[in-house]
Amino acid sequence: MKKNLSFTTKNLTDGFIISLLAGFVLSLIRIQESFYLETNLYDKYEAYNSLIDTSFIDIKTSIICSIILLPFIFLKKGFRGLAIGFYLFIVVSHSMLTKYYLTNFDLIGDELMKFDLSEFIFVVNAEKGSMSFYDMMLFFFHPAMFILLIVLFYKFSNFIGKKAKTSLLLIYIVFLFASAVDYKYYLPNFSNYESYQKFTLNNNKFSYFFSEIITRKINNSKTVVIENIEAKIENYQQSRPEFKYIDPEYPLMHNEAYTNVLEPFFIKNDTKPNIVLVLVESLSRSFSGPNAELGSFTPFLDSLQTKSLYWTNCLSNAERTYGVLPNVLSSAPFFEQFVSNEKYSKHSSIIAELKSQDYYTDFHYGGWEDFSSRGRFVKDSKIDALYADNSFDTTLFKQHKSSENDFHWGFDDKDLFEQYFIHTKNIKEPFLSILLTLSMHSPYDVKEGYTMEDVKKYLGNDLSEYQNKLMAIHPKKIKAISFTDQYLKAFFETYKKKEEFKNTIFVILGDHNIHSLPLKNEFDLFHVPLMIYSELLTTPKSFNSLATHREIAPTLLGLLENNFNLSFEENKHWLGNNLDTSAIFRSEINTPMCLTSSKYINYIYKDNFVFKDKVYQFDSLLNISKQEDPLIANKVMKLYLDYSTIESFMMENDRLYK
Repeated sequence: MKKNLSFTTKNLTDGFIISLLAGFVLSLIRIQESFYLETNLYDKYEAYNSLIDTSFIDIKTSIICSIILLPFIFLKKGFRGLAIGFYLFIVVSHSMLTKYYLTNFDLIGDELMKFDLSEFIFVVNAEKGSMSFYDMMLFFFHPAMFILLIVLFYKFSNFIGKKAKTSLLLIYIVFLFASAVDYKYYLPNFSNYESYQKFTLNNNKFSYFFSEIITRKINNSKTVVIENIEAKIENYQQSRPEFKYIDPEYPLMHNEAYTNVLEPFFIKNDTKPNIVLVLVESLSRSFSGPNAELGSFTPFLDSLQTKSLYWTNCLSNAERTYGVLPNVLSSAPFFEQFVSNEKYSKHSSIIAELKSQDYYTDFHYGGWEDFSSRGRFVKDSKIDALYADNSFDTTLFKQHKSSENDFHWGFDDKDLFEQYFIHTKNIKEPFLSILLTLSMHSPYDVKEGYTMEDVKKYLGNDLSEYQNKLMAIHPKKIKAISFTDQYLKAFFETYKKKEEFKNTIFVILGDHNIHSLPLKNEFDLFHVPLMIYSELLTTPKSFNSLATHREIAPTLLGLLENNFNLSFEENKHWLGNNLDTSAIFRSEINTPMCLTSSKYINYIYKDNFVFKDKVYQFDSLLNISKQEDPLIANKVMKLYLDYSTIESFMMENDRLYK
């Protein structure tokens, strides 16, 4: 009995010591993370100020993870090796999650489970090319340090007396009991932090990831009970008086006539105009357009904006590219089906509507069409032609290799635009073309031979001191931004030589914010440029009202129906109404945002939004503060919860479009 007890005591002590050493290594990773943030202009995070607290969180998290080893403490052999392997797994996993955090400045959670194996491998291959000295530290130095500490400890463990080991064991037991009482400490509450940046910083990346996975598994095991669905539909529909709803079994279906808010800005004639949608990867208001938070790095788009209809306060409805197609093309929820590559609900789209008016339709993308359902979604609308990476003429275009010989997401924007003109050389009018770029996606490598000297020459000498600092610290990102802007300029210069240019309406927008440059606040994840440019415009104008991706398709269809005498199906499921053309700031928005993740804004209603189960308000500069009026907060929260139930009902029963 005593012998068995001594084995158990020894195993408990080993487990505690190994967890302490792993916690120390996690705190070293935290110091490296803080150094990176502070030296890369992410001053809003104030990483050094909270370093002691965050390191302590990492050490405590490491120790609490030892609970998983408790069922094995009765092993007479092998416990030490098991514990070392377990904590080496934690150190390596934490390093990988920290790498993701320092690349995207966001925590990764259950969304990783939405990728299938082929997509996961694709993402890993694409991202591994952005390895730096910091990454080498994460993946090699810290695991090696952990092994070294283990070796050193056990080499000198004979010098530790029995009393000291007994004391360590008592400390460990007391700590576990205290942790059971204070378990929420390891998963910081967002309401305790003034910004999302500080919330993400104060989380232990490993514990956050696995808590999200566990929560997802628990939620998926529950049967979704949709109660009082009629009352929820009625409440939501009453909040949208601009729509004439027609069928409670299809909660989004409405059939009012299209309105034409763009009528004053376009000529009228009977010739059907061509439509070209340019969806630009990671194009962000933080670095493009007037009064950009980081200063503008897009001189061509800035010049084009002065000749266009331009919305200074446009928001994407999703934080990633997977949302841009259903939001822009179908003004629809992107549903979890879209993210998880399942068959998307029956739906309409601007593709289908224009095909009904004898438009030729095509989609152009330099990457893998099957990633996140992109190809499937446009094919569901019976698009006439889809061109992706396997459609490029490899005798003319090569997926380039940079100096690091990286894997890439696909063909860069220069090749995409040039291939587009080859594929559309004999295109018949009228047509709808959709282009989705990718050069501004991490790892931000552009064509070999395009150097920082080219960037400086293109951007000129008028950059601010802060912009020059950004360019010095984030050269690959600024180079990718400059590259895309420069070849957008070349794209339009080529288009102007084509006969159909004078009868084409161009819509240029960002799919989401770049994530990996300093953010102002939560809204920056969604704040993107939106402009409509055409020779058919009678006057350019800027609008300061709030807009989202979901208003684009209904607005274009209203313009085409009223200014160009087209006719579209009356019954529609559009979530958006019209782009607001107010010169002064206001928000008439009533739309869901990211319902599939609690990490992002979930719902916007007028000048309020739901985030982390709290209601906030925003002003004309998109500064945010807590909504203090309980009546407004309760109304917005109820609307969000009701709509969430409605969306589940539509997804599970295929009730989006009739």
